[in-house]
Amino acid sequence: MMKWKKQKALLLVILSAILLFANMGYTGATPPEVEWNRTFGGAGIEHAEFVEQTSDNGYLLVGSTRVCRECPEDVWLVKTDPKGEEQWNKTFRKMGSDHLYLFQQTFDNGYIFAGTASLCNECPDDVWLMKTDVKGDELWNKTFKGTDNDRLKYIQQTPDGGWIIIRMTGSWDNYSIVMGKIDVTGTMEWEKPFGKGNIYTIHHTSDGGFIIGSSTSSAPEGSNFRLVKTDSTGDEQWNKTFKGTIRYVANTIQQTFDGGYIIGGNTDSWGVCHSDFWLMKTHAKGNEQWIWTSGGSNHDWIKSVRPTVDGSYILRGWTFSYDDDFWLIKIDPRGNMLWVKTFEDVESFQQTSDGGYILAGDKYSDFMLIKLDKEPPTPTALFIYYPKHPGVEQMITFNASPSSDPDEKITNYQWNFGDGNTLNTTEKTINHSYASKGTHNVTLTVKNNNTVMHSTNRNVTVQQITPPQMEWKQTIGGIGFDNANSVQQTGDSGYISAGSTGSYGSGDGDFWLIKIDTNGNMQWNQTFGGTGGDWAESIQQTSDGGFIIAGTTTSYGAGYFDFWLIKTDSKGKEQWNQTFEGSGDDWAHSVIQTSDGGYVITGKTGPLYDNVNYDQNDNLDDMWLVKTDSKGNMEWYNSFGSTGFDWANCIQQTSDGGYIIAGKIDSYRAGDADVWLIKLEGNLIQVQEEPAQSEKQSPHTQDVPGFNAAFAFGSLLSVRYFVLRKPLK
Repeated sequence: MMKWKKQKALLLVILSAILLFANMGYTGATPPEVEWNRTFGGAGIEHAEFVEQTSDNGYLLVGSTRVCRECPEDVWLVKTDPKGEEQWNKTFRKMGSDHLYLFQQTFDNGYIFAGTASLCNECPDDVWLMKTDVKGDELWNKTFKGTDNDRLKYIQQTPDGGWIIIRMTGSWDNYSIVMGKIDVTGTMEWEKPFGKGNIYTIHHTSDGGFIIGSSTSSAPEGSNFRLVKTDSTGDEQWNKTFKGTIRYVANTIQQTFDGGYIIGGNTDSWGVCHSDFWLMKTHAKGNEQWIWTSGGSNHDWIKSVRPTVDGSYILRGWTFSYDDDFWLIKIDPRGNMLWVKTFEDVESFQQTSDGGYILAGDKYSDFMLIKLDKEPPTPTALFIYYPKHPGVEQMITFNASPSSDPDEKITNYQWNFGDGNTLNTTEKTINHSYASKGTHNVTLTVKNNNTVMHSTNRNVTVQQITPPQMEWKQTIGGIGFDNANSVQQTGDSGYISAGSTGSYGSGDGDFWLIKIDTNGNMQWNQTFGGTGGDWAESIQQTSDGGFIIAGTTTSYGAGYFDFWLIKTDSKGKEQWNQTFEGSGDDWAHSVIQTSDGGYVITGKTGPLYDNVNYDQNDNLDDMWLVKTDSKGNMEWYNSFGSTGFDWANCIQQTSDGGYIIAGKIDSYRAGDADVWLIKLEGNLIQVQEEPAQSEKQSPHTQDVPGFNAAFAFGSLLSVRYFVLRKPLK
């Protein structure tokens, strides 16, 4: 019978590991071994509830004891040395129906015990506190009566030696939350309302406030989990609600080293008629980073979770899916399971000062204390691969050099390439190719000289056709901010680039024109600008071998930001320049040479160009189109837009002599912004200057002559334009 029990236990561990590894990300590490275990008890029935490492590196076990199953329970304390050997034990008679919820070691090395007490079966529960000295001798014992049943949820010692307590009072469907301050003698100093609701879990935060996990509905079924952050006085700072298809229950919450939060409990959202393990990591503002869930065919709960010194998390889980066992599971900072260890019972645990773990539970009606050794030095498996976007039959280099080991003794690298091929090697760098396209999950397992292993995996996506590889690259710049916005191949098979420079020139930023040869070597460069900021956005080689550059200037023109057009010869020497300006903000984004030898520029214009009836606070932007002759003299202009921020980003002349413009619009948007495409016919008429209108008149609009079609992705219904009424210089 004993042999079968051992075989069954081994089988359950294997099956549970297979289930967890299959369901969730697994990076793989070796769990710690049992260093020692102890039991404490006599002829009665003992039940351990809490364990904590004490300031002398020993341990205090807290639970209950009773002579028989029908006999009343007493509080039982057992103090041990660092090896688990008993130093003393104390028994405290309970008053009526008492229940212990929390205990802590205090600043004076004594202990505070907190729970509820009821003098009779029909009596309401009251908050109960007991303070002892370092030897467990009682110093005082207090109860605090509410108006109804009270449930203690939190206690924390304050710098003055007193305590903050948080309790729920009322019935299960109408709890009020109350915060109180108790002095060092156990006397209540003050109480204040802390809100309403059902608190699942609460913990203090590094800024002196609190993080609270609660439900968003009074009834347990169908409820959602709500995370609330408060300041030190209980005033809410922010809240987040997490909705599942059935419900979330948070049993434990802790602040993490990065200022975020780790929350553990159970959810029915990913299960079918049963609860599953649920662990969620959030940012400091409560935004979800990742979720880890797992479970079997029955109920599985996370009862408590604690951050570990290496930035990972240890959770205590209770599973009915696998023989009513308790699991200790370690999760890495990214939400991948490292290891799992199974126990018959674990009621409380803590990471110890030596890096191990202390566990408390029950064994044959006795207290059980288990000390786990610190985890063996574990290597870390990491790898990179190149190229990043490989094709079929292309050789990929896999490099495990980023892997590490505390003793620098990785002895073996095991590769599983996800296509049925594996490799066991001592080399850090290997090559492999794939015969078919698709996504392949590649797993690397490293092993050190202590045979401790660690695994990691990454997806490698293989394309049918191998993309072109880098032929050369070039970096050009100085000590300032330098940026290229446009590039084009030139007639001599070289390249011309336009952008801005903060390293050279005379202003806050200047146009920067760079000519390079076919191998990426710079042939020459030119800067253009004044004392302000000047940014080139677009460049094109012109029919005479020179270049046309469009951008934005604050050095020249009458407005704050103005279109700036520069024409150069083939060596980048300026031939002429023109600004197109108003009193608003005007940015040029694209320029092309047209079939008549002139140029057309597109961008956006501020609201004062249109001089329409608008709210000055709206900061409207419209698409702006400017056509010039071959010398940069303006021939006509036009704008398109309505009540939002509408920009043109590029333009091309079409085969029929018209133009196609692409940009973005939010005047008629379905979302934050939509793509806007406008097609213009050739021979666009020039818009005439209109007489001024009073501010009380509606914006002057008319159908745009020459429109072939206008397209907007989103909720755009029609395209109209505003007539410009201020002549441009």
